[in-house]
Amino acid sequence: MAERFIGQEIWEATNTDFYYWARKTDYSSAVTDFLIEKQGKVIPLVVISGKSVSLKSLHLLLETYKNVENAFAFSNAVFGQISEQKITFLPLYYATSAVTSG
Repeated sequence: MAERFIGQEIWEATNTDFYYWARKTDYSSAVTDFLIEKQGKVIPLVVISGKSVSLKSLHLLLETYKNVENAFAFSNAVFGQISEQKITFLPLYYATSAVTSG
């Protein structure tokens, strides 16, 4: 449900297409909920719906594509940031601001 909300907010704010990233191997799979393009840069977005989330897929994407400068993780939690991992944590209601600001 939260993923759908974020998707709708992104589309309403940007009216552009957005994508997702997936990688599957024989031993594992990884998926990132959304990818958007903003000012020529790719920005991964994930939606955290549970309490214990490791963000393994997001970390894998960031390790694989070093040119990605920042990723956003949306949840029911408050704002937070792990600069060295290039991840900003935002409350769900910040979806529109994340894709339209700066």
